[in-house]
Amino acid sequence: MRLLFIILFFLLISNQIISQNNPKKIVLEYYSELPYKYISSSDEFTQLEISLFVREISINLLNKFLEDFSKNIEEENGYLVIINLINSNQINIQIPFAINQDKLKSLRESKESFEETCNIILNESYEWILRYI
Repeated sequence: MRLLFIILFFLLISNQIISQNNPKKIVLEYYSELPYKYISSSDEFTQLEISLFVREISINLLNKFLEDFSKNIEEENGYLVIINLINSNQINIQIPFAINQDKLKSLRESKESFEETCNIILNESYEWILRYI
């Protein structure tokens, strides 16, 4: 019995140590030809269409993050968001985006800080995705 307790205690401690170093991962996948038109597009309509598509991804990213964060509000390790943009030829653009521990702390501070941090995450993800494409 004592040996079982020691083993379970060791597993609990090692799991906590391992999880402290690993951020939670969120994966979002989108099937669209739009990001692949970005490089060759010169007309304003295509640019606007791509911009709206990227804004939609940013909003979905924020919603998915907040949904997961609300279930585990004590999360300390940050989040790694992977956005996969796949076209009809199965060509994949993989965009990593991180939400660090500082942002998680500021989400918990106050309502004003929560709203400000959400806006920062939304804007940073939008800019990051556009730069990455």
